[in-house]
Amino acid sequence: MSSQVGSGSPPGCATHCGLCQRGVVLVIVGIETSTRICAVALTRAQQLVAEYRLNRANAHATALVDLLSTMLKQVSVALTELDAIAVSIGPGSFTGLRIGLSTAKGIALGCARPLVTVPTMDALASQAPIRDGIICPLLKARANEYYFAVYHRDNFVDSLVQEIQLVRKEMIASTLPAGAMLISPEDIGCDSGIATTFVCAPESFSMPTAFSIARLGQQKLMVGDIASLETVEPLYFQEFIAGAHG
Repeated sequence: MSSQVGSGSPPGCATHCGLCQRGVVLVIVGIETSTRICAVALTRAQQLVAEYRLNRANAHATALVDLLSTMLKQVSVALTELDAIAVSIGPGSFTGLRIGLSTAKGIALGCARPLVTVPTMDALASQAPIRDGIICPLLKARANEYYFAVYHRDNFVDSLVQEIQLVRKEMIASTLPAGAMLISPEDIGCDSGIATTFVCAPESFSMPTAFSIARLGQQKLMVGDIASLETVEPLYFQEFIAGAHG
């Protein structure tokens, strides 16, 4: 398990985030379970207070609640002090997404707090270390297949320009827009074919973080984009196949 406390925000947040400029101070917990990494984060006014991650396969069911409790205890924040719960909604691991969402819904219901859902690809794109340009996040779906989407960034503001689709590994170079910043899993890497076509983000940006979920969750909360506890479901883009997902 790894933890991080008080590391601040990614490039542009404090300066360019309208919520921060208006002086709104909200405490948000972010839950990220779309990959094999189980992660939670706490933000205050979109600044990172603490983040805990556990990189262990199939650990979400047993580790998520303990991870969250440990983090909140360390920073002396009670569940009732949260302003909202933000959770990754997919695509990603079938099992992980369901565990993350059910946990988030339980907290939201028990504490009478709003639930905000954040698409996994939005979180990945938001982590790109550039001010402007085209961003293409990729996330492993199953053997040799990846989810991808295309975003346009203007002064740290991302706009989705191509909806989430599936692409086979050998088709990445010919399918995604040339010159884009690629945020990709380690198993793709920047081999010769990829490196000559795209700008590859460092591997440290390759997985969605709970911090990104919490930060984007506050942005959605401030415009009233709140999930219905009765109807919200994970975003799935292919049928569940036993053994093919985490």
